[in-house]
Amino acid sequence: MRIKIDVTQSMTLSPGQLVSMTVEAAFTLRIEVGLVWLTIEGDGFDYWLGAGENVVLPAARHIVIETEKTFSHIAFLSCADEEENKLPGRLDRDVVTA
Repeated sequence: MRIKIDVTQSMTLSPGQLVSMTVEAAFTLRIEVGLVWLTIEGDGFDYWLGAGENVVLPAARHIVIETEKTFSHIAFLSCADEEENKLPGRLDRDVVTA
């Protein structure tokens, strides 16, 4: 499924809900509430992200996001917003080998 992400959007996922998408442009995914599992095509790692954590997602890659045992609220930010707000860039901890 190809989803065009508007960086002003957000998404709430139910416990155990999975979203599979390919995005056209790079953007920052920020977890506002909850805990999600994230995998990015070609990355080689899986990521667990909790509230307050974020990651820059590359363009033209298949991305899968799945919530853990709670509702999760996800915000989408432009990469420019990440720089302005001094959010951490690519998450490089809490990594689980795929």
